[in-house]
Amino acid sequence: MNLDFQVNIEKTPNPDTLKFLFSVNGADSYPVMDTFEPVEYTDSADAEDSPLATTLFGFPWMSKVFIGPQFISITKQDWVEWNILEKPLKKLIENHFQQGLPLFENPEFQKQENVYNQILETDSEEVKLIKKTLTKEIRPMLALDGGDIEFRKYENQILIISLKGACNGCPSSKATLKNGIEVRLKEVLPSLNEVLSV
Repeated sequence: MNLDFQVNIEKTPNPDTLKFLFSVNGADSYPVMDTFEPVEYTDSADAEDSPLATTLFGFPWMSKVFIGPQFISITKQDWVEWNILEKPLKKLIENHFQQGLPLFENPEFQKQENVYNQILETDSEEVKLIKKTLTKEIRPMLALDGGDIEFRKYENQILIISLKGACNGCPSSKATLKNGIEVRLKEVLPSLNEVLSV
């Protein structure tokens, strides 16, 4: 059966990043991955397990490819404008899926869990609460803008996180971090002093 695969483009708060959303046979969304475990590629060597990301890194203007559950965020170099790239990129992504080409070489890859946000038995109660809040509230919010967040470390009442996709390098990322993420986490964990991004 032929799929009517279409790509819709949304702007993100990051002027160098666009979000490409998918629809198939008229459905509003098309899950690229089975679970909400996005993956980010920052160069062609990283992208070897994704044929689509490998193709994208064949262009000199590419900076990052972020693959989420129902979208791909693409970040360009700042010396090229989106009005030149939007339509060719849209067509390239549509053609990739219409030809039945895989997103990942290894189908099991998309089932891998995000180890940074996974709640472990060894986690303290504070860390479990942080990870739960990140997963249930903050990650879905950032996904709307084509981004994601990863837990890295919590010690001395300081939380270290990593922003991914459109959120990484976005001019408003500091405001998002301090006025959004930090404020919400302090509400659920009053002992938290600060949230820092690496």
